[in-house]
Amino acid sequence: MSLPEADLGAGPIVDLNYFYNYGTRVPFDKNLNMADPAFRVPSYKTLLNTQVANPFRNYLTPDKFPGQLRNTTTVSLGSLLVPYPCYGAITQTNTDGRKMRTQTVEIRAQRPFRDGHQLPRLLRVQQREASGVVRRHRAVKIFTTGEGWEWRPTDLPQHRVTGAVTWQIPVGRERAYSRALPLPLDLAIGGWQLHGSDAVLLRTAAVLRQPAYVVDANPTLAKPTRDLWFDTSVFHTQDSFTPRSNARFYDGLTGPSAFVTDMTLTKNFNLTSSYRIEARVEAYNAFNNIIWDNPDVDLASATFGKVTRKRIDGAGREIQIGARFVF
Repeated sequence: MSLPEADLGAGPIVDLNYFYNYGTRVPFDKNLNMADPAFRVPSYKTLLNTQVANPFRNYLTPDKFPGQLRNTTTVSLGSLLVPYPCYGAITQTNTDGRKMRTQTVEIRAQRPFRDGHQLPRLLRVQQREASGVVRRHRAVKIFTTGEGWEWRPTDLPQHRVTGAVTWQIPVGRERAYSRALPLPLDLAIGGWQLHGSDAVLLRTAAVLRQPAYVVDANPTLAKPTRDLWFDTSVFHTQDSFTPRSNARFYDGLTGPSAFVTDMTLTKNFNLTSSYRIEARVEAYNAFNNIIWDNPDVDLASATFGKVTRKRIDGAGREIQIGARFVF
């Protein structure tokens, strides 16, 4: 849904858009070699950990049945309760069943090109959620029967604020300053145009949706730092074969924001009325800002609750120089 552009006289042009997308049959990975969750209750803890004779010891020949399982004398009783105990995880990829919905509100304000520069501004608020195989409650218990689906945030950015400016550098024969610039200097330093854009990404972390811990309180901090992104004192190790009690995500507990600036410097060399050469210098992440990843959520790690690594897809500064012949 889009509302008509509003021209506020000599001021900016404001544009408002709303977008909603609902997707079905979104593929996901599913482990087919899992035990019935009804076995994983506290009363069965000791029994499931009991060591029994390994029925696959020296089974067949090494070329037909390889792996470490054929060499061990005993195995836990719990490891034999999966459908295919002679194998590890059996992952079925592209499993049909998930859903995804995206809501985007976009507000764009742009001032018309004037005095050699243009100032567009964009505010985009995006909410994207995906359904997962968990119960329909935030206090999720993963070792229970009757699991259903729950809407929860994805790891993709939910909020994005973008700004941009285009500036015709006022130096050159056809610009405000140095109109009498000699031709060789004009070709070198005159007539350039700078375009810069910056984006602020506010990511949803849902950083605690995988581990099953005992959590005494909401770990969200008002002013998180990279050394302490959430309150680690409220987390404790959970006994094995115990129903999950902590939430898979907490409102307000988001990952680090990212600020990225891209710049492009261009100049046209007019050969004739129909032919020209465009020189370009492009700098991506021009200020070489680090795009931090989510904090460590492994309770046994010395860096639990700390942000110590950058995102794999968050590259540092990249500079690209090129030319284009336009005809």
